[in-house]
Amino acid sequence: MSYTLRRLRWRDIRTTYRLASDPDERREAKDHTMPTFWGHLKWMWRWVHWHELRAWVILEDGKPAGLVRAHGGGIWLPFSRHVMSIVLFPAYRGRGIASWAIGEAAEVLAGQTDRPIFAYIRKGNRASMGAFRKAGFRFMGRVIDGLSQFVYTED
Repeated sequence: MSYTLRRLRWRDIRTTYRLASDPDERREAKDHTMPTFWGHLKWMWRWVHWHELRAWVILEDGKPAGLVRAHGGGIWLPFSRHVMSIVLFPAYRGRGIASWAIGEAAEVLAGQTDRPIFAYIRKGNRASMGAFRKAGFRFMGRVIDGLSQFVYTED
């Protein structure tokens, strides 16, 4: 199997809408409500056009497997952090793709900024915790609003 990351493009809107509408994704998301297509269209516009929002489609042998994304504060919040998240289609979960994609995206971000890269993961989401740990993130020892805080460290 060959894995690659490709920057998010407008033509990925159906893929990202399917990912956002996945019941497992909604359960782990901060906002549990199912997205509308018009709401997703606004979300997509921001992720494709805003400089501080970076997203990559995860491809396995050229087919979409998921999405990894990170947002930062930019010029409005110069001392902020990047926050990374990931979502995979069910058929690709549990195969090590998440930790690979998180690690690749974190390396790209770390090379472009001196801001820390964080992940906030629901306390019971062991799969995400494991994937972020394998990708080089470490638990900060804090739980904020039920979310465990992890930070990326370059060794």
